[in-house]
Amino acid sequence: MDKKQNGNRPLTEEEAVFVENLILENSKTIKNIIYNVLGESFKYLAEDAITEVYLLVCQKIDVLKKHSSPKAWVFVAARYVAQATVRNNKKHENTLSLDEIEERATDLNVEEEAIYKIWLSDKVPEKLIKRLTKGERQVYQKLYVEQKTPKQAAEELGIAPSSIYNFNVCIREKIINAVKHKKF
Repeated sequence: MDKKQNGNRPLTEEEAVFVENLILENSKTIKNIIYNVLGESFKYLAEDAITEVYLLVCQKIDVLKKHSSPKAWVFVAARYVAQATVRNNKKHENTLSLDEIEERATDLNVEEEAIYKIWLSDKVPEKLIKRLTKGERQVYQKLYVEQKTPKQAAEELGIAPSSIYNFNVCIREKIINAVKHKKF
């Protein structure tokens, strides 16, 4: 992989290797996330979205090197980039600022967008995750970091699928409330 620009400076050799390994190890999941979000209507934009994610990884190398889970960061970034790609290519739909998103946080898609924007900020993910209970963190890890289905997560954690659903509702509520009230 060629060195990409990180802000105004080129990546160091170490950073370039870090980025290359991160992308190579997770490229299949990144592509799956993007294709799933884009759906059939926008799948022709997948390569552009994938490229944008890879560029974002290069630009945010300083954040990624310090992040507790760079893989999760990349997965969240992939989902956000794909959602932004869809939004930017829909006619008659405006892009919302973070403040507008927080004000309209009753709509599920708007809530998710706020979470993804906040997630990409430095140190915020760790602060939000610390607000979760041990069980919620385990479910969060399985669903969002490891990209397991609720059924797989339930089997691996030895709990009922309905418990996974309940944990996920609590996780979302805590994160959304923290974002709405800027408690992070």
